[in-house]
Amino acid sequence: MERAYSMLPSRVEHKERFQVPKPRVLIVGDKTIVQNFKQICDVLRREPKIVTKWFAKELAVPVQIGESGEMVLTGRFSPQIIERLLQKFVEQYVICPTCGGPDTELIRLDRKVWILRCHVCGAETPVPPL
Repeated sequence: MERAYSMLPSRVEHKERFQVPKPRVLIVGDKTIVQNFKQICDVLRREPKIVTKWFAKELAVPVQIGESGEMVLTGRFSPQIIERLLQKFVEQYVICPTCGGPDTELIRLDRKVWILRCHVCGAETPVPPL
């Protein structure tokens, strides 16, 4: 048994292939703009409309999508707050709670029933409504 263990390769750590871009936040007057919002949504494979709806609910402020795909929030929010909220969104609505993979899709079953379906392990997990 020990000989078999000695023949196994040493444990190798892999870097995570799923990297969410850091939000580029610009504060102009009383508005906060996430300039690379479209790129973030593309990486997350989520519709910008869903992500803006979630941000509006979390921050309790109006949120719009600008002409060039940026997210415009009414109010002044630090880059750290935006980054922390984005991480929370990813944990709740992107990462599979069963296998930890990012290859998921959000499916709306009913008006208030949403599930997160994983393409890797096949798990279907209910998530809080958007």
